[in-house]
Amino acid sequence: MDIFSLLAVLKAIMRVIVIGGSVFLFFAACSIYTNLTTGVPWAKVPRANVYRIFKELGLPADSLVYDLGAGDGRVLFAAESFGWRAVGFELSLYPYVKACLKKIFCRSRIVIKRRDFFKENLSQADAVFIFLAGKTIARVGEKLKLELKKGALIISYGFALPGRQIEKIISTKPSLTYVYKT
Repeated sequence: MDIFSLLAVLKAIMRVIVIGGSVFLFFAACSIYTNLTTGVPWAKVPRANVYRIFKELGLPADSLVYDLGAGDGRVLFAAESFGWRAVGFELSLYPYVKACLKKIFCRSRIVIKRRDFFKENLSQADAVFIFLAGKTIARVGEKLKLELKKGALIISYGFALPGRQIEKIISTKPSLTYVYKT
């Protein structure tokens, strides 16, 4: 390989590094902005825990499951594998794009929306999955109390809903999952 070929290869590598770094910084900035404005960072629920939770719920086929703060869609894809309809809401750009790409490649029928779930009507849900904390979980609890139909389930991973009677606790290490019935 002559010097000019080597320089061309190095130049191409530098372009990839610059473009990759720019994409990374863009998604990082979007994630930081979303975390600061919503007060909720993106955190993953282990897949094994999602399947364990869903096995214990016993929802009938074709149930409608919402995931509030759907992240990379793992809860939605799991719900779909149980024969349920799955709709998720995610504001953070990186996990939203990741979920959309997986949906395309898996030919999934899940619905993932880049919207604020506080502005959505959740009254048709048979079950709602949340992994939220702090002020957000209390606010969500109030929204769900007002909107969900009788008999709908609320599945709260990691954090209990304030002021609610727990129907069931599922041991999902490293944390607990709380199930409520409206």
